[in-house]
Amino acid sequence: MRAAATGDAGPMLNPSGMSLVRAYTAEGSYQYGSPDSTHDGHVSVVDSTSGLNLGGALFYTFHAASPGGISQSGQMGGASLSFPLAMCCSLA
Repeated sequence: MRAAATGDAGPMLNPSGMSLVRAYTAEGSYQYGSPDSTHDGHVSVVDSTSGLNLGGALFYTFHAASPGGISQSGQMGGASLSFPLAMCCSLA
């Protein structure tokens, strides 16, 4: 599904897929792992409902863990834009 990545997968895997479907998507997730106190969070908003078929997205990801008492963390945020340059159609 990398080639047709829509919704939350679009900004991370293939931003060009955001313009394939007209939709507004807001997604979030959180995961906790007890063996090493891992915290993972991800939030994204994707909007491709414009009349020009322009797709845009904002996303933020957070990771924190403390295996063996050693603390480590990281975060990543970004934005993506998508605009179709050409439309392909077949003639019957």
